[in-house]
Amino acid sequence: MTAFATSVITGGTLLKVVVGALLAGVGVTLAFSLLLYCTDRATSLRRPQRPLTTLLFRAASALSGLAVLAIIAYSLILTISKPK
Repeated sequence: MTAFATSVITGGTLLKVVVGALLAGVGVTLAFSLLLYCTDRATSLRRPQRPLTTLLFRAASALSGLAVLAIIAYSLILTISKPK
C-alpha cells in the first residue's frame, strides 16, 4: 500500500509538461493558420497578375510549412528521448 503513496511525478514537472503542451499546441495552430492564409492569398493574388506579392506570400507559406514540420519533428524527438 505504501507504493501507491509515493509520488512518481512532482508538481513542478507536471507544470512544465502542461505549459509545454499548451505552448506547442498554440504554436502549431498559429503556424498552420499562417500556412493556410498565405497559401490562399498567394492563390488569389496570382489571378490579377501581381507576381511580386504572390512570390512573397508563397515564400511565407513555405516558411510556415517548414515551421509546422519543425515543431512536429521536435515534439517527436522530445517524446522519444529519455530524460536524464
